Amino acid sequence: GRHRPNYDAAQRQGVEGNSKSFYSGHSSNSFMAATYLSLYTLHSTENRFWRLTLPTLLYSGATYTAWSRVADHRHYPSDVIVGAVAGSAVGILVFRWYDGMQSTKTESVARLVPYPGGIMFTTPI
Repeated sequence: GRHRPNYDAAQRQGVEGNSKSFYSGHSSNSFMAATYLSLYTLHSTENRFWRLTLPTLLYSGATYTAWSRVADHRHYPSDVIVGAVAGSAVGILVFRWYDGMQSTKTESVARLVPYPGGIMFTTPI
């Protein structure tokens, strides 16, 4: 519920600055993408160069995005840290869900699985 770091400066300039400082959406989105794409790369390729380079580049970009939100006085450091943790958690959950949907092993029992907008009942034929 606290104001953003630039609240007072925005008020002096006559700009509407009444938005609250919640966790950073920019930080959250960039870490979610970095986490998901890094996990996807690690599980889909055996190429050592890409397994090391792509996650490094993705997390460097996400870290820069988070740092720029603090440097531009849009968020407090705690806002971008919470955004990074939340985004990383969502990236992991989405990857695990997607990886489960792409499973190629045949199962001999009926089960309920996550599906966009709800759940799906599957049974072997």
